[in-house]
Amino acid sequence: MEAIIGVAIGITVGVSVLLEVVKQTVGGINERYLPLVSMLLGVIVAVVANLIPELELNISWLGLVVAGGIAGLSASGLYDLTDKTVLNRKK
Repeated sequence: MEAIIGVAIGITVGVSVLLEVVKQTVGGINERYLPLVSMLLGVIVAVVANLIPELELNISWLGLVVAGGIAGLSASGLYDLTDKTVLNRKK
């Protein structure tokens, strides 16, 4: 369990950056689908991170999906927090 949380924490910022890139490039994504897109990005990043042999994550595929989902939802919350407070954008 600690490994799953560690991976989720490690990739949250990267997923947050990727979410911003996707939002800026695609442009037409409905706001209510952003958490789902963020979760999918988290899972993709976790699986790709597992394919890098230098990282030696030693987590099952189900654990990677869970870690990616946690990272994606965390990144989505991090995005909302910075969007509404630091960048002072109001919707």
